[in-house]
Amino acid sequence: MLVGAASPIIWYRVFDDIQRNRILALLKPDDYPKEIYQQRQAMHAMQNGGLFGTGYLHGDFTQSNSIPESQNDMIFSVIGEELGFVGALALLVLFALFALRVVQNGKRARNFSALMLSYGIMFMVMAQMVVNIGMCTQMLPVIGITLPFISAGGSSIICLYLAVGLALSVYRSSQGLQYDDYRYARLAVSYD
Repeated sequence: MLVGAASPIIWYRVFDDIQRNRILALLKPDDYPKEIYQQRQAMHAMQNGGLFGTGYLHGDFTQSNSIPESQNDMIFSVIGEELGFVGALALLVLFALFALRVVQNGKRARNFSALMLSYGIMFMVMAQMVVNIGMCTQMLPVIGITLPFISAGGSSIICLYLAVGLALSVYRSSQGLQYDDYRYARLAVSYD
């Protein structure tokens, strides 16, 4: 109810014209050809891929640079065209296995904080994946979210690697493994 009441304020005060047009383009694509161009090209590329794809680096749309930001926002369309439906489905299975493994490690954690950390990492990766695939399939507006571990986004990749490191830390602590001490004992260093 609160979201419904705040919607007009968000629509007119928070969103600018570009953001409103991207949302409206999903509802009336013919009225906003400039805003929907990227998503239409992505859909055409995925349709071109068919069941098994056109082959790695052989996509007509992706190799001709007709999809803007195909290395970042629209990377799922590249996968859909070059690897086809089977390749895109395999990627979704890999994401599901990743999420399942992080949740399993969280359930084995020794404390509640580690459990919540694992759930948070899983939610972060899966939400990012859903938003990116939603953008490529014209279900959500383009907002510039990268596909986890696949897109060429520098800060996104760094955050994901940190998240995986934290997930591995939860795993290690749940296994009761001892930390290795790599410090040298009695190491004399001259500072002259």
